[in-house]
Parts: sequence; C-alpha cells; structure tokens
Amino acid sequence: MNFPGDTDKQVRLLWKDPRNVGWREKVAYRWLLLHRPKIGLIRLRIFEGENMVADTGNVFDDTLKGGRLGVFCFSQVDFFKKIATITSGK
Repeated sequence: MNFPGDTDKQVRLLWKDPRNVGWREKVAYRWLLLHRPKIGLIRLRIFEGENMVADTGNVFDDTLKGGRLGVFCFSQVDFFKKIATITSGK
C-alpha cells in the first residue's frame, strides 16, 4: 500500500520516519510532544522505555495552531478504514 501522505482538507503528513521501523507488539510506547504555535514549532519524540525510538526533530509549520495528532500504522489499515467510516458518518 502506498500512502501519499496528504488527503485534501483532511490530513497533512508533516513527517515520516525515514528508517521505516515498525511498532513492536505488546510494547508500551511513550510520546513527548512539543508544540509552540506562536513560532510554528512541532516536535514529537517516541520512547520505548528509556530509549528514544523516533524523533521528528524540529518541524516548522505555522498553519497548525491546534488540532489532533495521529500515528498511522500500515498493519492497522482495516481498523483505520473502520474508524474513518465511523467518523465521516458513512
């Protein structure tokens, strides 16, 4: 499955892990999100225990002043489709 990253007026991909490392089953992950809307700074770090497994670095986008953060996992495509159907009312 090839995900282009953006869906017009719905979703915009700000960062993709260049290492393409997947999530491990039954492992707890911790997120640390830094968002400074005034300067357009967004940074997400994901940890497995004490080890940082992903870091977006500083991403600057002054169009996002708030909203929702989501992590998409391709192994959950069918689940994602069901959620999208429920939230869109279709």
